[in-house]
Amino acid sequence: MPLYLCRWPNGDLSIVYASDEEDAAMRLEEVGDAEDPGAILVPFPEFAMHFKLPEKIGEKTDLDTLLPPFEFEHFGEEMQDFLSKQFYPEFYTAAMKIDFDDKEAPTSPKQAIEELNEALSAEKERLWPKDDSSRPHRAPGRVM
Repeated sequence: MPLYLCRWPNGDLSIVYASDEEDAAMRLEEVGDAEDPGAILVPFPEFAMHFKLPEKIGEKTDLDTLLPPFEFEHFGEEMQDFLSKQFYPEFYTAAMKIDFDDKEAPTSPKQAIEELNEALSAEKERLWPKDDSSRPHRAPGRVM
């Protein structure tokens, strides 16, 4: 069963296994209308997501669950590459301009955070018209 990624009009991201795009849209109904013109639903052939187990339970931990409080660590390389360049290009472009390792960089940490927040706001507001050629239609690779 293929994996589908849905970028919602507000920039949120959902991931679901489904038999086809119609099934994916149905499974995502509890979140929103994946057939909304502002939503982008694409199959994705590779998936890796990594979580870590924290050292301690924090104050913000959901105590109403039977699972340990896993913390998201990162996406796999291929998925991160696709998401950043195809689903969130404004943020990717802003992040690529920042060199956090360069102590003499012209961008201060405070300025970098401001620029990243501006890009984040732009991503939350950006919609692709259905006929836009830059709109992601399919993830790289093949879906089985």
